[in-house]
Amino acid sequence: MPRLLLAVLWLSLCCLAMLTPVSAFPEVEAFDFQDKVIHFICFFVQSYLWVGLGIKKMVGMGKKMRLLVSLLAFAILPGILLESAQNIIPFRTFDWVDLSVNAFGGIFGFFIYLNWPNCKFILD
Repeated sequence: MPRLLLAVLWLSLCCLAMLTPVSAFPEVEAFDFQDKVIHFICFFVQSYLWVGLGIKKMVGMGKKMRLLVSLLAFAILPGILLESAQNIIPFRTFDWVDLSVNAFGGIFGFFIYLNWPNCKFILD
């Protein structure tokens, strides 16, 4: 249950950060592509936290289907929805590159979760 709580809190923080007008944030420019790094990290962690929820107890095809649904629902879809929602927020804009980085971060988090045995069930 603590992992679910952590996953919900992370998703909430990502939503808050991506849907808050830019004027609410301080102007910090550490390097040129920091926005893309932040998008990648947000969705990498998002995917890593959500993908494995409830998987440990499942077996066979149900487990594989659940992983695929988790990838789509919690790694790819939030990135698309949040980036699209930025179109209606003042001083925010939709960016295809951000959308791509969101998806890449989600997919990377998914594969790291599945292939890094030392960290696979740390939060379970």
